[in-house]
Amino acid sequence: MVAYLGGHASRAELVALGASPQWIDLNVWYRHILPTRKGWYASKGTHPAILAALRVGGRLACESAVAWHEGREVPEPLHVLVGYGASRLGRGAVVHWTRRELRGSRLVVDEELARRQAATCRARRRG
Repeated sequence: MVAYLGGHASRAELVALGASPQWIDLNVWYRHILPTRKGWYASKGTHPAILAALRVGGRLACESAVAWHEGREVPEPLHVLVGYGASRLGRGAVVHWTRRELRGSRLVVDEELARRQAATCRARRRG
């Protein structure tokens, strides 16, 4: 069910599709779905870097997304795209804020966008 919703879903979305709270809790218990944040779940088998980004509160972005799209190991620190105004973010990541809907999935920004973000991010660090 979580995969049907793009690999990351809220408890409310799962319930709206017909999952009972007990079904959700059992699937978390048996690790068929993975909790990422309070009331949010990812599909089993989700890449560890994507899980980390979801736990921060966003999706994989910038240099991290480029590495993921290329099939390389995702370097530290993790780069995460977060909606503007998000709160209670996890730690240990470079946070990129946005007010716009950006292309990609619920898990990772699309590759073209990630490359543009990475170029901008590198230029800011140098300058």
